[in-house]
Amino acid sequence: MADPVLDEILIQACLALPPTAENSEKVQQGALMAAVNAFDRRLERDKFIDIVSSAQTLKDALGRQSIARSIDIIFRAGDLSQEKLDSAIEGLTKVVDIHRLRLLDMVKDMAQCPTKHDSVN
Repeated sequence: MADPVLDEILIQACLALPPTAENSEKVQQGALMAAVNAFDRRLERDKFIDIVSSAQTLKDALGRQSIARSIDIIFRAGDLSQEKLDSAIEGLTKVVDIHRLRLLDMVKDMAQCPTKHDSVN
């Protein structure tokens, strides 16, 4: 097993925080650092996938929680309208599409990398 590159005490401290609005960013950072740390430690594939999956799910859920809080604040203030909601959805859809296409391009590039099964000739 490889030595850790990231501060694992910091990762644990971030993940130990309750999932409040004030802590959301730190908990998300802890989740991403946990995934990177799993890679750095060269865990077996199944353990690596478990950690990355949990980290991604946590990060997604915290984002959704933040959105729900924001909608609640806007709703309680009486400022929620269909137009504002449609605009937010449109903006998020654009962000999703940008990163979906970016990731697709990276996966296409990665598929061009040689593997141990490729010959030199």
